[in-house]
Amino acid sequence: MRIDKSKFFGKSITKVIKNDDGEEIGFIFNSLKGKDMDLFLGMQNANDTETQKRAMEILFNKVVKDNIPDATDEDIKNFSLNFFLQAIEGIMEVNGLSDKDTEELKRKYGQR
Repeated sequence: MRIDKSKFFGKSITKVIKNDDGEEIGFIFNSLKGKDMDLFLGMQNANDTETQKRAMEILFNKVVKDNIPDATDEDIKNFSLNFFLQAIEGIMEVNGLSDKDTEELKRKYGQR
């Protein structure tokens, strides 16, 4: 019996994110892949906040570029912290990370 390899490519979810004006926007979040392992481990590295911050920025940029292909790096740098935190929550949710992990990141990087 052969197993369909596509069953292991991960999943996607659509999550509603609110901008600072309260407008709801559907964003697609994809599961991290094996090639993203360094970013995942960096995000979980509680002892090195610089590595953790950089990994989250890279993942955030990836999500934004997947959903808003014409967004420039400068645009992304100017997105609100509120939007950033919601996007990180989406990344964590699609990858099955715990609410505890999400709450810890909110505590570290600011509340919504």
